[in-house]
Amino acid sequence: MTAAICKTKGDKYMEIREIFEKKEKASIAEKVLNALPDWFGVPESTLDYINGVKDKPFYAVFSDNEAVGFVSVLVHSPYTAEIYVMGILETHHRMGIGRQLVTTCEEYCHKNGMEFLTVKTLDEKNPDEYYRKTRLFYESMGFKKIEVFPLLWDECNPCLFLAKYVTVMDIDLFARREKMLNLRDELSAVEEDRIAGRTGISPDDLEVYFDEIVNEAE
Repeated sequence: MTAAICKTKGDKYMEIREIFEKKEKASIAEKVLNALPDWFGVPESTLDYINGVKDKPFYAVFSDNEAVGFVSVLVHSPYTAEIYVMGILETHHRMGIGRQLVTTCEEYCHKNGMEFLTVKTLDEKNPDEYYRKTRLFYESMGFKKIEVFPLLWDECNPCLFLAKYVTVMDIDLFARREKMLNLRDELSAVEEDRIAGRTGISPDDLEVYFDEIVNEAE
């Protein structure tokens, strides 16, 4: 997947793109992470993330062609991938973008035959309110608490390790699912044009177009 249209809770359409160029990955990560000091307030660690995303799979969310969030994936083995770092500008919180990005990571696992998606975050022994919300978010996405590593980062910041089993699809089922996702994206793009008042597709044309892509998905 190189690009996909997603619809947020606010009925706004955004685009998720896979980014390949190292400088662009670092630039997006720097912009987003530096705007989130409540989560990424240690400059040295933030810089490590900015440099670390360069050689990892990277997906960014764009609104009006401006990056507003991203996620980077760390591959541990043929069976496991980790959400290496994820950030979304606060102006775009609570719009469903985080869920879309985690789903993108799950799709990456499906595509590559991986069974587990993991993530590390701050454990509840540190009462930080922002990371309490982060833990609730991951739990709502189906992640389970596996283990706490009290000294992985430092004594004041115990590391909570969470994991989620991602069902492995057979090749035929995955191909069909990809077609259905493409169908969703194409229909979303047509709907976006309709909402924006852009013309060029008549009702008859739309019916023919719909039949064509449904047949393709089947």
